[in-house]
Amino acid sequence: MTNHYRVLNRKFCIAVQDGDKELLALLNEGLAIAVANGTYDELYNKWFSPILPQPPVPFALILKHLLFALVPILFLLGIVGRWYLKREVAQKTQSLNKEIKYRKQAGEALQRSEEILKATGRMAKVGGWELDGETLEVRWTEETYRIYELTVGHRPSLDEALNFFHPEDRPKLEQAIQRALEHGEPYDMEIRFTTAKGKHLWTHTVCKPHVIDGKTIKLTGTFQDISERKLAEEALSKLNLELEERIKQRTEQLEAEIAERIQAEETLRKNKEMLQMIFDGISDPLLMLNANLKVRLLNKAASEYYFVDQKSVLGKPCYQAFRGRSAPCEGCQIQSAILNRYYEMFERKGLHGPH
Repeated sequence: MTNHYRVLNRKFCIAVQDGDKELLALLNEGLAIAVANGTYDELYNKWFSPILPQPPVPFALILKHLLFALVPILFLLGIVGRWYLKREVAQKTQSLNKEIKYRKQAGEALQRSEEILKATGRMAKVGGWELDGETLEVRWTEETYRIYELTVGHRPSLDEALNFFHPEDRPKLEQAIQRALEHGEPYDMEIRFTTAKGKHLWTHTVCKPHVIDGKTIKLTGTFQDISERKLAEEALSKLNLELEERIKQRTEQLEAEIAERIQAEETLRKNKEMLQMIFDGISDPLLMLNANLKVRLLNKAASEYYFVDQKSVLGKPCYQAFRGRSAPCEGCQIQSAILNRYYEMFERKGLHGPH
């Protein structure tokens, strides 16, 4: 027979062989001792918990433990998220500040460039213009208005804008604009112009067509007052003509002077030849010296007398040509007589003797 023993509502049974009262008594005694000293639960959990089904964990307990685990994580994530968000905001703010600063600098640079462009346009008297290819609407820069001497903001029609050009030059400009619109041909021309206040100018206009898919959508270009340059060119042209006339007159004068000099030299040559013939016709030796005692002329009798060639001694000092000396002869009075313009007679006592 099997006996069942239930302790503290535990779901297990202890069985001994039927009739083994001694063993049953020992078992009962042991259980009573374990219950009495409080070790029963420890023994139960040690020996029977692994083999007995565990009761389900309550949802509230799971939620409690989950909250205990999640709260620190969520707190940490909140701190990290706040730090990350703060960093992102700081970076975005910095990037936005840089973008604002860049746009501000770009705007200031653009404004400075426009001011420089306007100042340059005023100094160079260069304006800009644009003509719409569809509506023929005309747009100008401020300097173009200044050249026209019209109020800035006035919107002239194309015909009105063209009426300011000289009647003789206007047809040429109208044809150039027509070709630019129809065929995309650029033009560059200098034409006369009269401002709204009646001032007469010379202008330089340049056109660049903008063509898309074979159609001219607009014309853009520059318009410059070149009156000062034209005046300078006219003055320079007039000066060149005057200079050319003066050069021509001076050239004719020089040619006449050269002809006269050639004629004078020819006359002098002939006179010199005639004088030489006269000198050579004299049987006595004759010399012609200048103030430096250089031989200007000697006749044939003198060259035979001194045993020298006539041409070889011309231009040489007499003391070198006839005596081979490097200085005037001692006691020579010829140079003094020439310089003081008085006549003196000298007698020579032989070829190598004193005067």
